[in-house]
Amino acid sequence: MVATVLLQLVDEGTVALDDKLSEWMPDVPNADKVTLEQLSQMTSGYADYVQDPTFLEGFNRNPFRQWTPEELYTFGASQPLLFEPGTNWGYAHTNYVLLALALEKITGQSMIDLIQERIFDPLGLEQTADPGTPEILQPVLHAFDSERREYLQVAEGLPYIEDSTYWNPSWSLGPGSIQNR
Repeated sequence: MVATVLLQLVDEGTVALDDKLSEWMPDVPNADKVTLEQLSQMTSGYADYVQDPTFLEGFNRNPFRQWTPEELYTFGASQPLLFEPGTNWGYAHTNYVLLALALEKITGQSMIDLIQERIFDPLGLEQTADPGTPEILQPVLHAFDSERREYLQVAEGLPYIEDSTYWNPSWSLGPGSIQNR
C-alpha cells in the first residue's frame, strides 16, 4: 500500500521515482544516493534492521515495546550499504520505513491518513484500518512462536512455544501497518 501511494503521487506529478531521499530526509545516511524507486523496489542497499543485533536484543527483551519509525530505520541505515544503490536487490524492512516517512514529509499527512484516503475509502474497505496500537479486535486467532527460545535460553529438546498474538507489531514496517476486521 505504501508503494501504491508512491505511484499515485508519481502519477499526479508530486514526485518522481528518481527523486533522491535526501530531498526530504537529508540526515539519513546515503540519502543522496538512494531514490524513492530504489526504496520501493528493495534496491537501495540499506541493511535490514531486523538482522541488527541491537534491534534483536531490544525486541527479544520486550516484544510488547512500541517502536518509532525513526528508531527502526536508524538500525539499518546506520550500517554500511550492502551494495551500491540500484545494483542489486535485498529485502530490508528499512526501505519501507524510510519510504513511508518520506511520503509523510512529501504530503504533510500521516501514512495512516494517506492509505485511508487513497486506498481504503475509494475501495470501500470499511473494516480495514491501522489502529495505531497493537490491539487486535476480538475474536482473534492466536499465534504461537518459539522465536525467542535462544534468547530466553530454553534448552534444546525442551518443548517451548509462547503466545505471540499480542506482541506489538510496530517493529514490522512502521507507519501503515494494516489490520483487517
